[in-house]
Amino acid sequence: MFEEPNRIESNTENRIFTDVFANSDSALLYSPIRVFQIEPKCGPSRGGTIIKIVGTGFVDSNKLRVRFSYGALSREVNCSFDHETRALVCRTPVF
Repeated sequence: MFEEPNRIESNTENRIFTDVFANSDSALLYSPIRVFQIEPKCGPSRGGTIIKIVGTGFVDSNKLRVRFSYGALSREVNCSFDHETRALVCRTPVF
């Protein structure tokens, strides 16, 4: 009996796969995350601006974080996944 192989059908649009690793049991496709746009393009330096990061390779997880850097300072904030736009959404930190 012939078994239909698993197909990769989701989250592959606009992706460029840079590496493929395969053996007789499985295949691993590697594609880096790509950011195409950040909205809005600017906001106040006091933080608190809600931003949307548009790109490919984003998936929903309870571990999503975005790091912001300003000189030697660095802050990480939690973010959420917008299922409708498939973008990451977060609030900018205060530096």
